[in-house]
Amino acid sequence: MEPRLKIKLIQGWHLPEKMDPNAPVTYVRGINSGALQFSFAQLRSPGPITVTEESLTAICEKTAQKVQGRTEISRRSGTCQFGKFGTVAVSGDWPRHFQMWALSNGRDHIFVTHACENREPIQQEVLEADQIALMTTLG
Repeated sequence: MEPRLKIKLIQGWHLPEKMDPNAPVTYVRGINSGALQFSFAQLRSPGPITVTEESLTAICEKTAQKVQGRTEISRRSGTCQFGKFGTVAVSGDWPRHFQMWALSNGRDHIFVTHACENREPIQQEVLEADQIALMTTLG
């Protein structure tokens, strides 16, 4: 049986009114909020692999390079409910704000992005997106 994402939403976050059926799992905080999207990958080889906080941050950095006109805001790593994580947040011309988290338990990976296309998000939205991402697990 394939595991499912276990996402603990904070009050006020919900599915968007209009959602592409082919899009990853997506939540928004309000009408003008950014999109918080989730996906995961499972390791198919036997046994865990060596995953470091640095390698998880590097995955986020590589993805964040696609932001047009980017300037780095922050980078951090540590432990979370799923295991280890790395995250990078950038601002840019498009999208205006982008943050990615890569989480791993040494066998599976969860990827979370928060993107605001045309505006900088309010600080509360960024803080809540971070909390939600770091509470995400598989079950």
